[in-house]
Amino acid sequence: MATDMFHQWEATLSQISSNDPSIKWVDAMCFLMGDSGACALAEAMKTNTFVTRINLRLNQIGADGVASIAENLLENKSLLELNLAANGLGDEGAFHVARLLEGNCSLKKVGSYGHFSLISEHQTTDY
Repeated sequence: MATDMFHQWEATLSQISSNDPSIKWVDAMCFLMGDSGACALAEAMKTNTFVTRINLRLNQIGADGVASIAENLLENKSLLELNLAANGLGDEGAFHVARLLEGNCSLKKVGSYGHFSLISEHQTTDY
């Protein structure tokens, strides 16, 4: 990430962590954050009650990042949509998202090029 974008991202993570009600949608498309950035966002979202949509398309997030997202968002009741498309999650990443969908009943839309068709009670979307 470029320096300015990195500082903006750090400020956004801080706002998310502090449960700032002005942050309702996180659009981090093409930040190229990788697993470490996904883990930082997942930790920030753990107790957030205002963010309802997250776009993480094209961020080079792998199985480790998705595992952190799944673990930290299991109890989150505010998140309704999560876009993980074009990250190369693979089978292991798809397993972690399936675990998240099974454990988080408030999450309604997950996008990732059709990896999640096995979860019938949640709507899945290809972004």
